[in-house]
Amino acid sequence: MKRTDLTIWLTLVCSALLCWSATGYGLAQDQTALDEPAQDNTALSAPAGHNPFWKTGEKLVYRVEAKGIPVGSQVLTVIGETLFEGHPVYHIKMELSSYAALRLLYKFHEVDEVFLDQATLYPRYIKREIQEKKRLKTEEIRFFIEEKRVEMVQDKNGKVRKKSFPLDQPCLENLSIVYYLRSRPWYRGEESLLFLTSDGPQVYNLSFAGTEEISTPYRKLEADRIEDENARITVWISKDEAAIPVAIRATADFGVINSRLVEVE
Repeated sequence: MKRTDLTIWLTLVCSALLCWSATGYGLAQDQTALDEPAQDNTALSAPAGHNPFWKTGEKLVYRVEAKGIPVGSQVLTVIGETLFEGHPVYHIKMELSSYAALRLLYKFHEVDEVFLDQATLYPRYIKREIQEKKRLKTEEIRFFIEEKRVEMVQDKNGKVRKKSFPLDQPCLENLSIVYYLRSRPWYRGEESLLFLTSDGPQVYNLSFAGTEEISTPYRKLEADRIEDENARITVWISKDEAAIPVAIRATADFGVINSRLVEVE
């Protein structure tokens, strides 16, 4: 996956988290709130254990905006706890769709399922199905953490491609990174993470930029601001016990994309 693709994806991922009281804050006000400088006034203290920060049945709904125009929605759901090849895991599902009003111009629908290791929050298995216009793509990724390797199998319109990469340490991908960030790794002094791309695992920087109040369609929240200057991505993680990604702003070549939390169930 190219860095631009990651930017767009992460933006879409966090759009499912900001609007269950859908009143209120106009777009101009939201943008201003996102642009306010962070106040580095919160002492860092590691969270007491993993917990986790979510419960079975939790559903986060986001709105995705490109250049200020709503273009789609995303829903993240915690299905529950189960076993994957003998390992205790969290089963997470993500569904991402373009709005019906735009489907005549561009139809997109994606469903992902990921199994996160309960002890580390790193993924062990991902299945992804993407319908883009009339094209169908499926992808399966298996992380053999103990064997230090990862395998990817992609089927694009019947054409199958397989890839395998060495894995010196566990790594994240598009969906698992959202839940890993909820564990607030910057509190543990982590300044980078390993992210799986189509060319193999790559290191991404992680910069804690302070704490600020952010206005969203969901409500006003205090959030930690996390930045990756190389990927041109900013993520806000709520300061409360739920540690929810409430907004993501990504700068792509064609402009700014915002994802905002709209509902929490």
